Amino acid sequence: MGFTYKANLRAIAGISLGMTCFEVGRRLKEAEFSESGRIGITLIGFAAYTIAFLYFYSSALYRYSGIIELILCVAVTISFSEVGYLCSKEIFQKKLFFYLGSISLPMFLLQDLFRQIVSHMIPEEKNRFGALIIFFGTITSAILFELVKSQVMKLRRAHRVVS
Repeated sequence: MGFTYKANLRAIAGISLGMTCFEVGRRLKEAEFSESGRIGITLIGFAAYTIAFLYFYSSALYRYSGIIELILCVAVTISFSEVGYLCSKEIFQKKLFFYLGSISLPMFLLQDLFRQIVSHMIPEEKNRFGALIIFFGTITSAILFELVKSQVMKLRRAHRVVS
């Protein structure tokens, strides 16, 4: 591109899209909806998730991924707005979701490392096996990272108490 990488532009676009979805979801939460309106919004969100997940598991062309990303944004916006019946605030207050949030950054950072390692170790014809290694390796290392981090935090807290 010249002055930057395409990945940087995708990152900025993704962050901007996330901020937009957050604001739209916040405004939807403030709006009043009838029961039929809430059901309609729920059906739209469910249809958007269905379309996105069918695309993920299909052999459809990559060029449709931008449209699918926008469809998925509609679904996520509806979910977090709590207008429909897809999600409620209580669901995300569970310990499981806090834990998943804590390992999401290590998973994001480690997935590319595993992808590069596997691409050098496993030939193309065994691609599914490589995908499993990437999947389980990323999750396992993220969990291990979180365990080590929690132990370090305990040690730091104990050190502060002693000092």
